[in-house]
Amino acid sequence: MLFRSVGAVVVSFTRRRRIDGPVLGTASMLTATAVSVLFTIAFWDQRDESLLRLTNETVSVGLLQGITDDLNVVNTKATSATDLTADNFATSLQVTVLGNDSVRGVQLVEFGTTGTPTVTAELSEFGTEFDNALTTWVERQDPALLQSSVAFGVSEYLALLDLPTLDGSTEPNLVYVVPLFPDATNAPRVMVFTLGLPPLLEGAITPTIAAQGNATVDIYGDVTPGAVPLWSNNGDGDVVGPDGLVDQTAALDITSVTIGTSEYVLTTRPGIDFGTPVRYRRLILGLEGVGGLLVVALLLIGADQAAQRERERRRREALLAAALQGSPDRKSTRLNSSH
Repeated sequence: MLFRSVGAVVVSFTRRRRIDGPVLGTASMLTATAVSVLFTIAFWDQRDESLLRLTNETVSVGLLQGITDDLNVVNTKATSATDLTADNFATSLQVTVLGNDSVRGVQLVEFGTTGTPTVTAELSEFGTEFDNALTTWVERQDPALLQSSVAFGVSEYLALLDLPTLDGSTEPNLVYVVPLFPDATNAPRVMVFTLGLPPLLEGAITPTIAAQGNATVDIYGDVTPGAVPLWSNNGDGDVVGPDGLVDQTAALDITSVTIGTSEYVLTTRPGIDFGTPVRYRRLILGLEGVGGLLVVALLLIGADQAAQRERERRRREALLAAALQGSPDRKSTRLNSSH
């Protein structure tokens, strides 16, 4: 608005036949100051937008890379465990589970002669409640779903489950199934394992500004109106969401992340200290404004001094003309002309 107003003033002056130099200089300086401020703000906004987008992309790529790395670890263990049994299952998988933050639990699932899935061994870092919740879910699944990985020989994504933790809360887990070598009776066996979504995302945000709390990362499994995030690094994800959710006014960057057959929405929004610090912005804009005003003040002082000199010159010229008008030579000339 300031830029347009000053621009209109400049145009109005330049359209006149006679341009007042000091006024035009002052208006031009005000215009230059306004343009400088606007370009500075636009530069900061563009840079912050790029930083927000880069943060969101980095987190989404890091999340998928973390999942891939964990799947490779579990797949390698599953394909190499040729003598895995219910008796040695916990011992064999101890390093895989307890040595990896995101691998929360594993279960050995056998189908026997009836084809009904039965958990025969398990290991997790969250104890009995976690194991029981996962066992209940696994044994209710269609055997065909659990054996889908056998045909391809690789891990398959099954679902997203909220499973209990040691402190009594729950956390979202990505559930996968991977085929194992058949048992002595040649019956198919699989291993169900879970990857905790929070540690995966925490690892993904580590190289970004979100790790210092300068940005909030939320992940949604449901993009319907009113949905709350599955996880948020700042714990306040329910105050903002993707388009159509809770708050559409906040600046945020949105990325769609596909995990298995499910699609998730990852959002990143600015934190309090995101981007260019407020103090720095105020300092730079203040310096630009004060600098512009100082130049304008100098222009006005110069214009005033020039006006004073012009008035003094005109006064001297008037006095000189009056003195010449009343001089003796002038009077004698008038008398001779009267005779």
